[in-house]
Amino acid sequence: MLALALTGVLLLAPAATEKPAEPPPSFESLKKLVLDSKLEEAEAGARARLAANPNDPDAHVVLANVARVQALDKRRAGTLASDPESFNEESAALFRKALSELDAGIEAAPGRRDIWLGLCQIAVESGDPAAAVSAVERAAARFPKDASFGTALRENARPLLEAGNYTQAAAILDPIAKNNPDDVQTQLALGRSLALSGKTAEGIAALDRAITLQANDAEPHSQRAEIAALNGDFATAAMRYDSAATLDPKRLQARAAQIACQTLQNPMDALKTARTVLNRYKDVPRAQVGDPQALSLITEQRKLLEVPAPAPLDILRVTRLLDAGRNTGGTAAGIALLLRRDRDMCEAHALMGHLRERLGQHDLALAAYTEARDAIDRQPGRSFGITRDELQAAIGHEDALLGHWEQSAAAFKDTKDPSQWAFEIGTALHHQGRYKDAAKQFEKAETGADAAKAEAARRRLSSAAYRGLK
Repeated sequence: MLALALTGVLLLAPAATEKPAEPPPSFESLKKLVLDSKLEEAEAGARARLAANPNDPDAHVVLANVARVQALDKRRAGTLASDPESFNEESAALFRKALSELDAGIEAAPGRRDIWLGLCQIAVESGDPAAAVSAVERAAARFPKDASFGTALRENARPLLEAGNYTQAAAILDPIAKNNPDDVQTQLALGRSLALSGKTAEGIAALDRAITLQANDAEPHSQRAEIAALNGDFATAAMRYDSAATLDPKRLQARAAQIACQTLQNPMDALKTARTVLNRYKDVPRAQVGDPQALSLITEQRKLLEVPAPAPLDILRVTRLLDAGRNTGGTAAGIALLLRRDRDMCEAHALMGHLRERLGQHDLALAAYTEARDAIDRQPGRSFGITRDELQAAIGHEDALLGHWEQSAAAFKDTKDPSQWAFEIGTALHHQGRYKDAAKQFEKAETGADAAKAEAARRRLSSAAYRGLK
């Protein structure tokens, strides 16, 4: 898929003296050349256009997209290479070339929004944080208070948010928010990114601005509540969840989260909220309930609250239901209640690890899984609903996501049957440059029971890094 629209026409070759010049190809033909990976032809055509008109912005757009495709191809090739650094360097150079071409296109046509958006997209794809922030800062300043452009520009933060790269997402969103101060969605995305990257106060300030801008919208209240719960401020979380569910009564998950947060403050208030919700829906056919799963969850919460001293395992069961519904604030409150009862309850720490992992906060997930593993080690005679090996595997995965390759390999090896983690151990060794040791692990994975890992191991062993390795 092209990074941005390729527009214009193309002169394929100089006209022979005895023939009239051939009409240049259409935009569709240029686009097809790039989409069909006929990059040399596309580049030649773009350079022919520049020869005819040195200020042709569309020619620069074509050349930028050619370089972008080449950069992405190099990056993919480097993932299996024995010298990924050289591939990464070539990829980075090609990304810089693409950005340079788009800068030239912008110089020729500074009002072209599509070229500005393409510049930002490719800068983010390049993986160069400084280039990405610079591109977005320039673009946002060029078209301030432009709602549709700001919305399109904000999309550049989406892959970063999905990957849990909140620090970089916040850096991208900040200039968009400054140039579009009344854009609620940008304020929400910025606030969430800042808060989840560890800049809690700044994140809360942005979320509060969103509430001020659109106080009658449930979403800003809900997001503010979630961040409060994640930071242990369950009183604020309960209040904001109440606001969200009042503004939008269909948000039954917000009510469930409110009940979970109220339970930590005043269980009787929580029980009253649960009974009020269930009474409101007692005569409503289940098919007409917007979120029947959440309503069932609130029923379970009510049952739990009606017990004077519920067992920790019953609290854990309901907290897992909250987590299954991706109810972040409610899950955080349930975990806090469990740990208030028993600081060494490894299942609670493991659930926090899962919650942080789902949010992309891999450093916090690693810490929680490690605490769960240590809780087991401190209590050798106690039975838990999760095994030490499961936690070691979770630790290994989180270490790998953080690039802690030596620790990742050590975690997987410290299990009862390391052979089932041969592919993961091999991958960690590969990233340490220990190709002979990695090959032994990939050979084990080839014959393992996991078909997907076996196929991935075969691809690894057939790559340039391993062919002919003795």
